[in-house]
Amino acid sequence: MPNENRSYKLIPIDVINQINSLLTQASQAIAPFLTPLNPDERQSMTKMGDKSVAFVTKANDYNKSDPQFLPAFIVSQDFDIDVNNAVNVTPLANLGHTLANSLADIAMLAGSEAFYAARAYYSNVVLGESHGARNARTIHEELKKRYPGGNRSKAGDVTAGS
Repeated sequence: MPNENRSYKLIPIDVINQINSLLTQASQAIAPFLTPLNPDERQSMTKMGDKSVAFVTKANDYNKSDPQFLPAFIVSQDFDIDVNNAVNVTPLANLGHTLANSLADIAMLAGSEAFYAARAYYSNVVLGESHGARNARTIHEELKKRYPGGNRSKAGDVTAGS
């Protein structure tokens, strides 16, 4: 990994708190209207793409002006609600996906860079311990307990775990 740190701007805690509050408010506002789908339902359900929107909205317009063509098993009000919800929520879903991806990018980049820095620090602590540096042994013992995968056997060590 190069020494370039791409995650160099600290996000102020008040910004984190504001985003958390706004996302919580949004989650609470939409909660009464949620109908969770399981993976099988998502897979088998007909999807409405961009080109379908014009067809669906025009069909709903005609349904309002010429309801005699609406099949008996379709409730006109339900059709209208579905069209409005699909048209109005889709941009919100797109914004939510963009925001979620952006937040995940920040977390991934910052986490990767922090883990790189921590491993480099840990390596220097181990080196310092081998040279008798003050506090190195204490730091090494504490960090060794927390190092991810630190208890795995070394590659090629056939006696480990026997």
